[in-house]
Amino acid sequence: MEFILLLIMTLALLGWVLVSCVQFTRKYKKMVAKSGLKAQVKCESCGKIYEMNAGELTKYWTTKSSSVTKTKREGIALVNRPEYKYYAKKIDCPHCKRTTYAEVLDINQIADSLQKPLFTLGIRTLLQMAIGGFVIMLIVSIPMHFVRLQDKKRAEELERQQYEEVKDRYGL
Repeated sequence: MEFILLLIMTLALLGWVLVSCVQFTRKYKKMVAKSGLKAQVKCESCGKIYEMNAGELTKYWTTKSSSVTKTKREGIALVNRPEYKYYAKKIDCPHCKRTTYAEVLDINQIADSLQKPLFTLGIRTLLQMAIGGFVIMLIVSIPMHFVRLQDKKRAEELERQQYEEVKDRYGL
């Protein structure tokens, strides 16, 4: 019975982590859409440069990029941040009407402006994940406590029965 409770707790914790990751992704997309940032985009097919809402870029998944991670000192902390030399997303170009890669020309500025809100969102998500995990472990630990008490009583009863059998067998 204890194994089943541990399995349930493990599956619940894993499910909670997955739910938290999905919630983080959704909140991140909403945050970018509400930021109102505009991205300079250059279509690799027709060569036209146009502005696009940064929130629309999160709708597309296919990307290709080239970056170098640099460590910079910000206050007392050392921060590792990728610096993109090239970043493109496969999007629908409004000029040539094709689905093609378009280079995001100002990706580094967009990433810099979203760094602090993204960090705050990440901390909130980690706290939510930790609190939810603690609650799951607390909920499962209550029946597990009673199962362990029951197992202890059963073991004591078996020990007492064995003692009685030995006592009866050897006439003690």
